Amino acid sequence: MIDTGRATYAWRGVPSVEPWGRPATRALWAVHERDPDGFWTLKEGYYDERDAIDTDTVADATRSLLADRDVNADPDTVVGAMDGGNPDIEDHVAADEAAAKENEVDTLPGFVLFRGGS
Repeated sequence: MIDTGRATYAWRGVPSVEPWGRPATRALWAVHERDPDGFWTLKEGYYDERDAIDTDTVADATRSLLADRDVNADPDTVVGAMDGGNPDIEDHVAADEAAAKENEVDTLPGFVLFRGGS
């Protein structure tokens, strides 16, 4: 989340865009816990490499992106979170999906302007 005092940008991960989106979204949240700037770096890497990533290669691609782009997060921890075993990350994913559904956002990128609430 970016908050300048005038407007807030809240990123919501909706893992339905790519077939490999759910594990990638989990990896993004795992990185965010350790390196918020690295979150954006990994997200950019996923966009840059999306044509070369599939469900079979997303874990290896994540390891490569973490190393190649100097993200400050343990690759084993991040890749380990991709299987859905981290309850905190699953809570983030569930909250993002609920917010998307509530705001009728089913494609990305999506932007929703609101007063109050989330």
